[in-house]
Amino acid sequence: MCQPEFQKTLQQLFSRPFLYFMNNRKVLKYHSYAGLVAGFVLVLMRLSGAILVFQHDIDDYRWQEYIEVDNFSGLHIDRGIFDNSEKLSRLGHPTHSF
Repeated sequence: MCQPEFQKTLQQLFSRPFLYFMNNRKVLKYHSYAGLVAGFVLVLMRLSGAILVFQHDIDDYRWQEYIEVDNFSGLHIDRGIFDNSEKLSRLGHPTHSF
C-alpha cells in the first residue's frame, strides 16, 4: 500500500497540479532555469532572423562610403589597356579590340 505522505503528495498533485509545482522549490528552480535558457534561445533566433532579413540594408549602410563615388570617369584599367594597345600598334604588334 501507499505510504500516507506519498498518498497525500499524489492527492495534492492531481487535485491542483499548478499550485503543487509552484509551491515545490526544486521544481520552481528548474522551471526558472528552463525559462531562462528558452528565452536566451528565442532572443538569439530573433536577432539572427533580423540580421538575415535586413542583410542587404545593413550591407548598404556599412559600405555606403565605398559605393558612392564622385566624378566617376571609368576604371583606370580600361584606360591602361587602351593606352597599351595604342603603343603596341605603333610598334607593329597585333592588338585585339576590347
